[in-house]
Amino acid sequence: METMNFKFDLTGQLTIENNSPFANIDFNGNEVNIEIKEDSLTLPPLGGLRNLRKLFIEFSEWVFELGLTLKVHMKENLIMVVGEKAKPKKLVSFISGKHVEVKDTKAVINLVRGL
Repeated sequence: METMNFKFDLTGQLTIENNSPFANIDFNGNEVNIEIKEDSLTLPPLGGLRNLRKLFIEFSEWVFELGLTLKVHMKENLIMVVGEKAKPKKLVSFISGKHVEVKDTKAVINLVRGL
């Protein structure tokens, strides 16, 4: 199976709003900054924590392969880095994958609970 490598270089801004959720996404080259309000994300049930973990690991590997870095912010604080520039601690990489760096464990747990 042949692996294809993609590299993105994006510039711009995307704002997502409706009745209560809000996310602001800034694109700057291969770095994407995502600012979310606390408790603003809702997804349908994904079948438990194991499925969420698998989905997240696959997503983080895909972001890495694209040469992108996602920086997730909550309340203007960087809580997580996903993708090419992530530098995870060994224990966290065992749990969330080798392309996820958790900067604020409590905030990430609250974010996952909101999912």
